[in-house]
Amino acid sequence: MEGALVHAPSLTTNTFVGEVAIYTNILTEFGAGQLWAPNYPNGLHLIACPDPIGGPISSMFTNVVGRSAAAGESVRILDETTQAYITATFDGSSWDNDPNLAVAHAAWFNLGPTAASVPEPSSLAFVGLATFSALIARRRRS
Repeated sequence: MEGALVHAPSLTTNTFVGEVAIYTNILTEFGAGQLWAPNYPNGLHLIACPDPIGGPISSMFTNVVGRSAAAGESVRILDETTQAYITATFDGSSWDNDPNLAVAHAAWFNLGPTAASVPEPSSLAFVGLATFSALIARRRRS
């Protein structure tokens, strides 16, 4: 279930009309329904739970992604009040944070083995790259 992030310059009301599909493997109390098996590829996805439920990310991850979390995977949820993101990362056995994913809300799910192995470059790395580039340029001029 893909999500969307809308930035509005002022208070806005959006109305969405449609039917809610019920998935048997998520909400069994509604009876027979479709099977939820999305099979998202590795990477960053803005997605939501396909059924009208919410709860802590420790229980919602499986409902949204269709499988258990793997070590290094993370979820970023926008806090509407503060307009800041809350990040929860799975270390292989537990979540370091357990924010709520509200009904019909999407979050950024960073999935796959690359989720844990893509660090942000440090400013020191950029200084080193600039120094290396300057040395190469100087040698070419000589």
